[in-house]
Amino acid sequence: MSEPPDALMAQVQQVRASGVLGQGRALQLFDYLAQCTAQGRTPKEAEVAVEVFGKETTADLSQDASVRVHVHNLRRRLDQYYSAAGRAAPQVLVLPKGEYRLVLVPNPLCVPEPAPDPGPDSLPAALATTAMPVAPRSRRLVPVVIAALLGLLLGFGGAWLLRTPPRSALAAARQSAFWAPVLNGTRPVLLVIGDYYLFGDTGGDQSMNVTRLIRDFNINSRTDLERYLVSQPEQAGRYQDVGLSYLPTSSAYALSSLLPLLAPVRPRLRVMLASDLRPVMMKGADVIYVGLLSGMALLQGPAFAGSRYQFGDSFDEFIDRSTHQRYVSQAVDYADDHFRRTPDAMYLDYGYLSSFKGPTGTRVIVISGMQDEGLRQAVDFSADAASLAQLTGRVPGHTDLEGLLEVSAMNHLNLSGHLLNASALASSRPARP
Repeated sequence: MSEPPDALMAQVQQVRASGVLGQGRALQLFDYLAQCTAQGRTPKEAEVAVEVFGKETTADLSQDASVRVHVHNLRRRLDQYYSAAGRAAPQVLVLPKGEYRLVLVPNPLCVPEPAPDPGPDSLPAALATTAMPVAPRSRRLVPVVIAALLGLLLGFGGAWLLRTPPRSALAAARQSAFWAPVLNGTRPVLLVIGDYYLFGDTGGDQSMNVTRLIRDFNINSRTDLERYLVSQPEQAGRYQDVGLSYLPTSSAYALSSLLPLLAPVRPRLRVMLASDLRPVMMKGADVIYVGLLSGMALLQGPAFAGSRYQFGDSFDEFIDRSTHQRYVSQAVDYADDHFRRTPDAMYLDYGYLSSFKGPTGTRVIVISGMQDEGLRQAVDFSADAASLAQLTGRVPGHTDLEGLLEVSAMNHLNLSGHLLNASALASSRPARP
């Protein structure tokens, strides 16, 4: 049975009014699909390409993924809306996989009114709830006890036992042009792990009990939350810091691989989360970032100031500034509907590495990926001397460089990868006005 038109259009108006779609292509696409849905028709991809994006009717859509990229971005914008402003809606708008139409479905994140307090022996609401209004990818991300994890890593704990390459291989990688400026230096080294900051929602209840946890990509730290509450004082009694973050599952793999490589800097190494990083900390320290591109927080600006790439409509898309070619991870779409795919389905993800001199003369290394598969491949690449030689060999004479890896994956595992592009980075110093 189709959803009542009035209910669907009411949700359309609420999403539009929220501003989450911005004023660009996402809004144009949303309006077009809403109009088609109201007319009872489902357009084909070719119609969307022509009517929304101005493509030629003769365009080869097998070679042009722009419609699918923008649809993917629209799905993420809708997820963002229903994880924040629209989280109490009993029904939510979704774009079914493989279709270009809007439908209403029950909101899986809609939290019913809390039951009466059964007494002092009950668990606090913050411990009793497990619902988190985050994107579907969060099914593959696990919460961690941050203090315990950092304590283990700072002592290098059992990571040494997991997968330590031969000493000769480690020594060769350490002397590469990629690693040597940091490992042979004398400055403090910050090993920054990309994380996702969570804050609590009390629902405005005067008891101040947290009933759910929220992840907002615009609020990446306690400082960001404080700034938001200053700008939105009416929310001060609703949202609060709860001292929690979560990490991608690939972080454990990344650290177990890299910590043996970083043994020479152990006395001057500090492990920390990206949400705890402050600009002043970077002034006199070298930085090694390990994590997903979406978890870089304030490192994103310096890391991509001189890059040939810019983000597209999400952190799962790179656009080459010179060729305008798009590189879009298929890992998120795979995660969204992996229950309907066979275990041997192949898809692509992308890893990213860079090494460059920061604005204050310190060194910054980035080992990252669009999703877990890309990050794991980037870690393997960064710990292998032959792979690093391939990267530096493509841009001889340059110490500020970056590389993009194309990763073949299956069932959430990276199977293989190769260096797609290598480039010299432009100066990371801001241009004079």
